[in-house]
Amino acid sequence: MQGCLRRQIGRNIATMRERRGWVQKELARRLDVTRSGLSKWESGDHMPSVEALVRMAEVLEVTLDELVCGRPVVEAEGLGPAERGVVERAVRNLSRLLGRPETAGRKLSSAS
Repeated sequence: MQGCLRRQIGRNIATMRERRGWVQKELARRLDVTRSGLSKWESGDHMPSVEALVRMAEVLEVTLDELVCGRPVVEAEGLGPAERGVVERAVRNLSRLLGRPETAGRKLSSAS
């Protein structure tokens, strides 16, 4: 499962970089990482740290949800209990895979 997640995130990074018209060298420069390191993230050989993902999202001007999931995640407001449960389970699973157990138990809150 984690290998699939690494590859999916890598594809998302490459897609969003290409949308900006950047080569790997340009994104690597903006992130202050090596081109080979970025290449390993994009190929799914290595998983970027949470901090690196946050920085990438800022540099690429996308949300972290878009970078990780490949598309914007629906806001919690207006979701029914079943949909909220699906999103909460996905967040828990991703948090565990990324080694962030402190976020794994959080519940979604709707913007009221």
